[in-house]
Amino acid sequence: MPLYQFTNSRGEMRDFLAGAETATVQADGERWDKCRVQPFAIAGGVRQLSQKEEVLRGYYREECSGRPWRSRYSKQQVKNIWSDER
Repeated sequence: MPLYQFTNSRGEMRDFLAGAETATVQADGERWDKCRVQPFAIAGGVRQLSQKEEVLRGYYREECSGRPWRSRYSKQQVKNIWSDER
């Protein structure tokens, strides 16, 4: 079971081992409600790639793989379409 944070009516926070579907916990005569899970990001400049970056990265990976090119567009057409220089 994972560890989740819960709050009581006074706003105190406490961690409990609970299932994902558990919304409340009774402990020490108090009711504890599950907190919303906070999203997090790993430090170090990680960011979501744009569609353009993902496409260019995918085509570059295919180009460098050494396998035959299996696209109805040529490598140069892909680079021209997705480049900033139009």
